[in-house]
Amino acid sequence: MVDETATPVPATKYKAGGSAAVVGHASSKEGKHAAVKAPAASSHIAFEQRPSMLSSEHPDNSYRGFVNVIIILLILANMRIVIQNLIKYGVLVRPSSILYLAKVPNVVLTMSIWLYIFVAYLVEMTHGYVPKPVFFAMHWLNALGSFFGPWYGMWFLQTDPGGGIIALVFAATAFMKITSFFFMCEQLRCEYAAKDKKYKATLNHWLYFIAAPTLVYRDSYPRTEKIRWGWLMRRVAEFIVLWAGIFIVASQYVVPSVDNTFRPMEQGKFLLILEGLMKIAVPNFIIWLLGFYAIFHVYLNILGELTRFGDRQFYRDWWNSTTLGYFWRSWNLPVHGWMVAHVYLPLVHRGWRKSSASLLIFFISAVLHELVVSIPFWNFKLLAFGGMMGQVALIELTKPLKGTQTGNVIFWLSIMMGQPMIVLLYARDYNQGMYGPWTEADTKTVGKILLGFSQALGVMNLPNMSSLQALGFITQTSPLSQTPLALLDAGANKSENKESDSDSDSASASESTSASESASASARARKSGREVDKRAGKSEKLKKNSGLKSRFGNLFAPLASQPLVK
Repeated sequence: MVDETATPVPATKYKAGGSAAVVGHASSKEGKHAAVKAPAASSHIAFEQRPSMLSSEHPDNSYRGFVNVIIILLILANMRIVIQNLIKYGVLVRPSSILYLAKVPNVVLTMSIWLYIFVAYLVEMTHGYVPKPVFFAMHWLNALGSFFGPWYGMWFLQTDPGGGIIALVFAATAFMKITSFFFMCEQLRCEYAAKDKKYKATLNHWLYFIAAPTLVYRDSYPRTEKIRWGWLMRRVAEFIVLWAGIFIVASQYVVPSVDNTFRPMEQGKFLLILEGLMKIAVPNFIIWLLGFYAIFHVYLNILGELTRFGDRQFYRDWWNSTTLGYFWRSWNLPVHGWMVAHVYLPLVHRGWRKSSASLLIFFISAVLHELVVSIPFWNFKLLAFGGMMGQVALIELTKPLKGTQTGNVIFWLSIMMGQPMIVLLYARDYNQGMYGPWTEADTKTVGKILLGFSQALGVMNLPNMSSLQALGFITQTSPLSQTPLALLDAGANKSENKESDSDSDSASASESTSASESASASARARKSGREVDKRAGKSEKLKKNSGLKSRFGNLFAPLASQPLVK
């Protein structure tokens, strides 16, 4: 027996499933160490209540490895696309084409904006010398001229779309700065008068506001202590690299994908159009992300550093948006601040409902988007305007999803899939010279797309056909409404021939089986004549058919017979 009162020497722990450990005890009676073997440790594994590692309730569930794998897969998949693109098209990037942005008309129109900037200051200096209605009328005429002057010049000179959009973005910025200038000067005069002071804008502060990365004029702004020249040079290099990347992606991936989708659009092949949109969506989204980072982070921070502008919150975490409303309030804070200061708050203070004021903000934003895009593309079909106003309905639909993962997924899908269609439509019209408002060619294209969509879903029937004819998308003489689908019509030709209005049809059909070779030739001639009559009365005969032919009709033969776009 081992004395249980003896102080044990530190012992080795038992290991589950291992051999018996040797434990030493010091005996107080014998005065020496004695070694005894402990009982064999249990080979059973301990169990406890715990979730699986991939379960959401596991406290330490880390998916970093899976994230790395997904990134690797994305890189490999995109490398395959890069190689496939190079094999199919070669190198499409032409650095010299970027000089088109610096064409003389674009540069002249952009520089002309400075004329309106200096006129705005001169008009402000007339305050107190001219009647207030005249004073504000001059300000408004100058502000509107700062935008519509370059806008008209672009239309008159027919500049290219890329440089035109850049020029009009600067023009829209000048319009918002000029309006904020005379609005806020009037407000500052009232605030200073309440303190028995007078406010008068200076030219230096007005020019500082023009250079500063803000659209709301104030008498002072938070400033940083100094310019960090090293940091600034890194941002400038980053800005150049980002725009080079945008140019490469647009030239190598977006342009050929857009070109390859024109033909399916004209043919109304819905699935090929959808495939084209998918091809456009990914590079277009990459351009959008790079453009956001280049403009709202890099470019505005460059301006902020040069002007020592302290408040550099140009955006919030819009990428975590679970509603479209939060996205529009977060992704462009300079414009959002201008809308709140000069549209929303004044209207609410005048008794407008908040929802009505918000709707007016979207209307103004939609008009600006349409004007900035329509003139460079020479297109007035309200595509950008409709896209912006459609956001109002989507904002209401996504409100119940606030704070959910589903809301964030829907937000990303709306951003990714909404823009490619607008890009495709503007590029199609510009490529084909389809300017101005809605044309007959647009109507026919929409009709073909609707028919292609119905073909893809298998839901086209006579009521649908009648609706498209009533809207003018297709006509009675259109091949889409006359040409039979061979496979569906093969089993129905006999029944249609039996329903012929002419008695001579049935007689000739019997003669063809019993007459001589000359009679057969005559019957075939008569049958050719009947084909003309059959096409003329086809719509009436289709109404009498039943089953599969009655449901689908012979509507899609032209669509099925067109060759696929390689």
